[in-house]
Amino acid sequence: MEKERQIVIGINGLGKLARQAVKESMKERQAGRIRIAAINDMASPKDIAYLLKYDSAHGPYPGTVEARDNSIILDDTEIPVFNQPLPSKIPWGECSVEIVMEATGLFRKFRSEKGGLSDHLKDSVKYVILTAPKESGDPDVKTIIMGVNDAAIGEAKRNYRAISNASCTSNALLPMLKVMNDEFGIQYGFFETVHAYTNDQDTIDSYHKKPRRGRTAGANIVPSDTGAESVISDVLSSLSGRLMAYARRVPVQVVSSIDVFLTLGKKTSVEEINSVMKRASGYFPRIIGYNPDEIVSGDLITDNHSVVFMPDQTAVSKTQKNVVTVSGFYNNERGYARRLTDLILTLDRAQ
Repeated sequence: MEKERQIVIGINGLGKLARQAVKESMKERQAGRIRIAAINDMASPKDIAYLLKYDSAHGPYPGTVEARDNSIILDDTEIPVFNQPLPSKIPWGECSVEIVMEATGLFRKFRSEKGGLSDHLKDSVKYVILTAPKESGDPDVKTIIMGVNDAAIGEAKRNYRAISNASCTSNALLPMLKVMNDEFGIQYGFFETVHAYTNDQDTIDSYHKKPRRGRTAGANIVPSDTGAESVISDVLSSLSGRLMAYARRVPVQVVSSIDVFLTLGKKTSVEEINSVMKRASGYFPRIIGYNPDEIVSGDLITDNHSVVFMPDQTAVSKTQKNVVTVSGFYNNERGYARRLTDLILTLDRAQ
């Protein structure tokens, strides 16, 4: 059997989510599949090493972490750290980086005078993976969600150099929508995500461009927004305009939930829906989890599925048998980070 080649990646921006991606990539490093060759962040190697070593939600890094003047050492791997504010200035070529993970949240357009994804594409860099939804309408970025449209990744590899992994909410929502639409047909509906707070919120009441996000994150339920609605149009175009979105931020560190309310094209039952979703979890074991226990969010801090379906939360209207609710939990950090790693591996294998 032919040995898989090692993919050389660089990561721009090492926030909370990207640090989980580092840990997932290091697992692939041990298997010889992925090597992190460079990191770019405005933080110092000392600060980066500290936050990789200790994590309030996920616990300490299981290996060794050290800081040097211009690098960090994870286990036995030294990783150079650059401190460049713009993608065009990052010397990825010095480290033979092939795929860049753009995780700052600042550069979501393919081309921009302020810095874009295309600025990474020089020297040895062949592709950029965006860890956020692309800018709406950007024709040069392809959105791929594992378990939904990843069959198109070969075509994407041939025709695009920037690929978006969308959002954690999109990765949880769209696999459920695809299963439900394929089996029953979706006429219309809406969904609500109850999301763990993020570093875009403040810990005490403060000024913010989105005033509600300036309110104390650990003490409030905060109405918010989600980009998942636009991703539906991009990835499941047959459902474009059929679903509305709602979002709330709540005082938990990690693991979010999603409730989907649908009017289907045919009548069904709780038992049938649960049977369909259980079967789907067998077809897509890394994407859709299925847990019949009465779990809560804290039970899934180590989970890396895109979504964990909760069959006990399935409901069907007593009078309108095509009006239903399906629900799931999703680890908005570790699950999303795992999908990023899966996307890189799948992109590299694609023809």
